[in-house]
Formats: sequence, structure tokens, C-alpha cells
Amino acid sequence: MRFGWMLLFVIGCAHAQTDLIIGELSFDSAPPTAAILFVRDPEAAINQLQIDQKDRQFSQFMNAGSSGAVINFLNSDSARHNLYANSYSTGTRFDVGLIPPGKSVTLALSWPEDSIVRVGCAIHTNMETYIANIRSAHYQLLPFKRWGEKGGLDDYGGSEFEEQTVKQAEIRLRQVPADKTTLTLLIPYYQPLTFELKVGESKTLDVMRDGAKRGSLTVKRS
Repeated sequence: MRFGWMLLFVIGCAHAQTDLIIGELSFDSAPPTAAILFVRDPEAAINQLQIDQKDRQFSQFMNAGSSGAVINFLNSDSARHNLYANSYSTGTRFDVGLIPPGKSVTLALSWPEDSIVRVGCAIHTNMETYIANIRSAHYQLLPFKRWGEKGGLDDYGGSEFEEQTVKQAEIRLRQVPADKTTLTLLIPYYQPLTFELKVGESKTLDVMRDGAKRGSLTVKRS
């Protein structure tokens, strides 16, 4: 019986060694499309990816994978799509060709770690998603631009969408290992922001682009 209580105590202590990170990412003027905040962990498992397309939109505004992952681009739409990327900052360029309805193509995630690549559709120019290459089991995708259905039809016979923009996004990262204290904020076309955050600390950091402050990141760890 005593051994059983000791085992429960050890398990309880192991579960207790996690933290909660809360906060807000806000922008002074026009926000980006999306951002990702993650806890750096070189030992984390590789994140594999499946990205779907339906109603002439990607299933997610942003995705996170890891070097060595295979991205599966699935087309659940009634229309064909032609996905491509052309990122000068990461030296990434690809064109997967036409994907008929109900089909899929795969692609290796090969761009540098801690970077983001934009993926678009050569046929439907309003379609876009971002893929971050990170090594982490604890991250949060933060949207700032969303697409809402207008109710009309576009030139291809599908639904029309309009863009909706917000300037703030709430941060809530749960069950973060207590020994993982380095975080990174990645935003398309912005300078990466890497910082330390230990339990009990609160920080407000400037978010920079082209040498100018564009927003603020406020975080607290408990």
C-alpha cells in the first residue's frame, strides 16, 4: 500500500511540472495574416502535415511542421487546385501542379527551421496558407485575417469570401514543460522574436519589422 501511495505521489509530481503561458499579441496598425508562438524543443517529435482544400479555401490559415516531415496536400474541393510557393527569404520554390478533386500530392518540408513559407493557388488567387518549420510539441497558431462567406458566387461558380481583420490575438499555451523556457514568435515577413520566460515572469516585448516597432507581445507564465 505504501508503495502505491509513493507511486501516485511521483506521478502527481510529474504532472505538476507544467506551466501555463497566457498573454496577447497585438498590432498598432495593419496586422499580418497569422503568427505562431512556440516553445523551442529540439527533442520534440517531427510534426507531419495534412492540408486540405474545400470551398476554394485551405482548411487552416497556418500550419506547423518539422524538417523531414511529409506534407500531404489533399483536395476535397469540387474544383482543381494548383499549389505553389515562391519564397525569396528562405530560398523555397515549388509548384505541385494540378490536383484534381479527390486527389492529393505529397511534398517534403525542406525549408530552413524557424521560418515560414506562404503557399497559394495559381488558379484561385484569394487562397493562401502559411507553413512554419518548427521543432516543438507546444505551440499556438494565431490568426489575424479570416475569410467570411459573402453568399454570392465567384467566377468559378463557388462561394465568394470577404476578408475580416482583427488586431489582437489571445495567447494560451497549456501544460508547457517547466524546463522548456525558450519561446519564439514567428510572423510572415517579420523578424523572429526569441526570448526566455520562466515561471512567475511577465514580459512585454516589441514586435519588429524592417527595423520599426509594429506591435507588442505580452506574456505571463504561471
